[in-house]
Amino acid sequence: MKKYFIFIALAVATTFVSCSKTTDALGLDSIYNIVKTGKWTVLNKETYALNSSTPLTKDSLLKNGEYAEFRSDDKVHLLNSSKVEFGTKSYALTDTKTMILDGVEFKIQENFVSTIKQMTLINESAIGKTVYIFKR
Repeated sequence: MKKYFIFIALAVATTFVSCSKTTDALGLDSIYNIVKTGKWTVLNKETYALNSSTPLTKDSLLKNGEYAEFRSDDKVHLLNSSKVEFGTKSYALTDTKTMILDGVEFKIQENFVSTIKQMTLINESAIGKTVYIFKR
């Protein structure tokens, strides 16, 4: 009986030691799934001068009927209403609050527990700020 107790205690201890801790509400796999689910029908790009709250440029990258899809091939596919692709951008999530889009690191503004209808990506540099806004 004592041998079984020691075996069970070791098994439980091993289980707790092998579990990884996360400080985020959702794990990285969950964020990937949220981003890849559905179509993003609005994609705006805004650029700002350093320390400015007024955009220098504001461009809508999708026209009526066009949409973006994040896919498992680590690319964002831009498609028209006939499902014909007209562009791609590479992407990767490095953690639950950071996305690399076309080789540039962006911080994800939203907390995906509270919203999945919009994703705002922000890159701040020494010369200004670039913001992508995806909406469903």
